[in-house]
Amino acid sequence: MEWKLELIRSCFNEEDADAILSIPLSLHRSKDRMIWAKTPCGKYTVKSAYRLAYEENRDGGKADCSNPSARKKVWKGLWRMNLPQKVKHFAWKACRDILASKEALRQRHIAVEGGCVLCGDSMENIIHILWFCAHAKEVWASSKFTFPFNIGPNCSFLHVMEKLQRHQESQPGLTERFVSVCWGIWKERNVVRTSGMGKPGRITLKNSLGLMDEYQMAEGPRKPAAVIPETIRWKPP
Repeated sequence: MEWKLELIRSCFNEEDADAILSIPLSLHRSKDRMIWAKTPCGKYTVKSAYRLAYEENRDGGKADCSNPSARKKVWKGLWRMNLPQKVKHFAWKACRDILASKEALRQRHIAVEGGCVLCGDSMENIIHILWFCAHAKEVWASSKFTFPFNIGPNCSFLHVMEKLQRHQESQPGLTERFVSVCWGIWKERNVVRTSGMGKPGRITLKNSLGLMDEYQMAEGPRKPAAVIPETIRWKPP
């Protein structure tokens, strides 16, 4: 059983279509059912919804950065990036660890078979797909990017974003390039999953950075924030 690729592409925008096509289809032709991701049984409870609302209000939904002020800075910096909305939306999902990797789907009690779509590794989580997968390594090797810190297998995307923002002044633009390339790797993963046909890492890199460059050229440089002039008070002569 396979998704009707042409129909989905014609009915939804690229981002939504990619999200739909990344959902594995059941091999047993079982009926679809609603699953609430915040309980082990998949059923909605008021308690779990309250906890979710509390966590999102407290720290943006992902308690993984070192402190609340750092988390707020990540969210603010993310939405201010000079990138297409679909790329920023991808980064937001990656930070909250809600992209449909196979590990995430298994945690939601959705039956999926096999390992990483790109390399076949048994563990397919976000950091593996974007950093440790053989295809991802090929992409990053082609990029020649220099990162001022190490990314370990236990890191989260949110933690990496926090570290990148700490070095924003010394390496301006690195965060936007990093996010763009990660989006390109994730997009390539979804293409391979649905069609079985992949591209070399250097092409993935070229396409993702090309999209960023085209967008930034069309948008122009970001205007600096307006400076509020100091209030001049009247003084008697």
